[in-house]
Amino acid sequence: MANEVPWFVWEVPHAFVSLNFTTHLHDATMVKTFVNAYHNNEETIKQVIDKLEGKSEFKGGHNDLVWTDKWQAKL
Repeated sequence: MANEVPWFVWEVPHAFVSLNFTTHLHDATMVKTFVNAYHNNEETIKQVIDKLEGKSEFKGGHNDLVWTDKWQAKL
């Protein structure tokens, strides 16, 4: 990721949404809010935005596999 690494996540609050890439957290372990949406179709994107805006509630559960055995992701 080199220059694209989001070093600024410590200075400005961020939410990271991964669409259709289940192990994205492995590349961005410093992000404090991570949403794994699992699909990149139009409806999924709409639903993620609605949930982030509080228009509907999150109904999914956590999946321990997203940690990809990285202790840094749990900090």
